[in-house]
Amino acid sequence: MPPKDPKSLRSYRWFGPDDLRSFGHRSRAASMGCVQADYAGKPIIAIINTWSDINPCHSHLRERAEDVKRGVWQAEGFPVEMPAMTLGETFQKPTTMMYRNLLAMETEELLRSYPADGCVLLGGCDKTTPALLMGAASCDLPSIMVSGGPMLNGKFRGQDIGSGTDVWKLSEEVRRGVQEVEQVSGQLTQIIRQVQALTPQFETVNEGMQSQSIGAQQISEALAQLTESAQQTVESLHQSNIVMDQLNSTANDLRTGVSRFKLKPA
Repeated sequence: MPPKDPKSLRSYRWFGPDDLRSFGHRSRAASMGCVQADYAGKPIIAIINTWSDINPCHSHLRERAEDVKRGVWQAEGFPVEMPAMTLGETFQKPTTMMYRNLLAMETEELLRSYPADGCVLLGGCDKTTPALLMGAASCDLPSIMVSGGPMLNGKFRGQDIGSGTDVWKLSEEVRRGVQEVEQVSGQLTQIIRQVQALTPQFETVNEGMQSQSIGAQQISEALAQLTESAQQTVESLHQSNIVMDQLNSTANDLRTGVSRFKLKPA
């Protein structure tokens, strides 16, 4: 509800007085399509919105801001949306904790430097929420915090799974698996190095075996030559035996012939 005395509003200092400065504020508001009846005597409610495309926790706050605006209009206020920096925990490095106080200061300075009589804070997560509240508290303005709410669970292999506790559990399982892979990889690397170290010895043994193979082949060839020579010698001996048998037979025939002749005395 609008206050009974419009001059009690903080925003009256911007739009109420009949002077050059206030005339400039009213004329700039008119250039944005806002007539004086839209805001005159009504509390101006700043909507501090931390929406951003890079922040999944706040990706829906653009639509929520429109809902808040309708609520302010229905309560006979004048809504003004003001963007503030977003603290995207899942993307911002090294950590959003470094920027929490910066967001608190930005919120404070936005509310302090603009004609705001109250504010609605749109944000969520564990760094944005305290930053918005600290900034609004420093200005001592009526404030309402509209939380972005919890993130919905997803499904994995038929079970509910969230990006909070489950991601830590799964990351440990992945890390354990990676460690096992690294351990096996290390063992394989060690085996490869051992094989590489033994390779010169294998080459020496291989050369020796090749030399032995050549020597064995030479011995085999020599034995084959000796075998052939022995066969030739056996054949020669066999031929010699045949000739001897023939000579013996001839000698026997001569003896028989000679024995038939008898010598007479002279």
